[in-house]
Amino acid sequence: MSILGTMMKSVIASREREAQRYVSRVLANMDDVTLNSLGKSRDELKKGPF
Repeated sequence: MSILGTMMKSVIASREREAQRYVSRVLANMDDVTLNSLGKSRDELKKGPF
């Protein structure tokens, strides 16, 4: 793989991790009723990616 390809993969992976952190923060601020309506629980959020 070329250097440019490797750099692009790194940038994409970094942006994906950033998005995961953002979504996790938003979900963590929701109440339990809302999380349950989305099919999620607090325990699932603590385990890792939503």
